Amino acid sequence: MDESAIYTAVDIETTGLRVYEADVIEIAAVRFEAGQPTGESFVGLARPRVPIPADATAVHGMTDDDLRDAPEIGETMAGLAEFLRGELVVCHNAGFDVPFLARELRAHGLETRSEVTDTIAVAKQRVSLWSYSLSPLCDHLGFSISDRHRAEGDALATGEALWKLMRMGSDGAVATLAELPRSRPLEPVRFDDLPDLPAAAMIDECPPGTEVELTYSTGRGAPRPRRVTVEFYSRTRDRAYLTARSHSHQGQRRAYRLDRVVGWG
Repeated sequence: MDESAIYTAVDIETTGLRVYEADVIEIAAVRFEAGQPTGESFVGLARPRVPIPADATAVHGMTDDDLRDAPEIGETMAGLAEFLRGELVVCHNAGFDVPFLARELRAHGLETRSEVTDTIAVAKQRVSLWSYSLSPLCDHLGFSISDRHRAEGDALATGEALWKLMRMGSDGAVATLAELPRSRPLEPVRFDDLPDLPAAAMIDECPPGTEVELTYSTGRGAPRPRRVTVEFYSRTRDRAYLTARSHSHQGQRRAYRLDRVVGWG
């Protein structure tokens, strides 16, 4: 193993679980070398554009008042993009963190790209647990998490967990960073691999802040017009979304499936 192996553990906190509904409110990135924090880190808050639900506050402890003076998410994302230097990014449950970050990179015109590994995927290769959540995993690996469910605390735990897992092969072998499984890269969200997406051109033609009239089908009855202001575009594994402020619903945030947008102008 290369004992100078460098990677960056990344974690986020949000207002909810759905990438097309919730906002990112905290980001942490902690650089590790050979399993130890280097002392280099980026930690940033972001002011939410939607109210933080009580069930989210119950998890991470942050309220709207706590973040009233925090910067906008674009500023926080720019700080993250500047911090990342292309080394391997490590997340715990990358399928959650990466889509949120990818959508904000694109929304704010930020360019960065890092390969990503997921400690859940690594753990499933190397240990057998009743749960692969971060707390049970760290308990199994013999250490506790400081400041659980805050981005920096979870990032520190994720970085330490990865290094311990790399040394726990069933045959006694020690993994290298190059051998770890990869998730979707951390880069601006892409839609070019989604087939049959009539509104794909809209993503470039109508960036965040654009006021646009959609012709939208709910799947029930004829398509109807929707006047909206674009906030961001996002995707799950097999579906793309436009998230926008609806002019007919007093500016409320609404998510629209892009495969149901049949026209815009």
